[in-house]
Amino acid sequence: MTIDQWLGEMHFWSLLAGVWLLLFACWRPYRLDALRETLFALRDELFLIADDEESLSFSHPAYTELRNHLNSMIRFAEKMTFFRSLVFWSSVPKAVTKSDVNELQGLPLHVQKRMLRIRAEASVAVANHVIYGSPLLLIVFHALQTIGHANNFAKTLVNRVRSGIARPLEAQARDQYRLAS
Repeated sequence: MTIDQWLGEMHFWSLLAGVWLLLFACWRPYRLDALRETLFALRDELFLIADDEESLSFSHPAYTELRNHLNSMIRFAEKMTFFRSLVFWSSVPKAVTKSDVNELQGLPLHVQKRMLRIRAEASVAVANHVIYGSPLLLIVFHALQTIGHANNFAKTLVNRVRSGIARPLEAQARDQYRLAS
């Protein structure tokens, strides 16, 4: 082996180590912080809704449930992975609980819409956190998204994948939060 070959090999391995360091020492903590920042912003928005609206008090069941839901996602954000999503998704019933819908009844329509939007944005943030954390899932997701620009079926599939990832993780975080409280 010549000195040029040896230097080329050392250059390759040092670049590989640098990429590994960037991905595992910088990218993961950044993603986790970005998810938590998004969830904190949504929780702040929820607080402002309750502060501005007379029909939604801080003790209203819809407010406390959504606040606890956001708190559980913030607390257990580091545990949200694609593998956990698959395991939890396969073991938990997929039916939407009636309590989520019933708690919003009686509130003005604009408040209901804002609270549902906050819940939906939290789900999208969790799904994106999981998708961008898995290189394989990232490739599959972007391939589906690229196909989706030309095909409405693929768009629907992308949205189902996103909600299928987020929903079980949110339920697991909520359950762990209730057990820890």
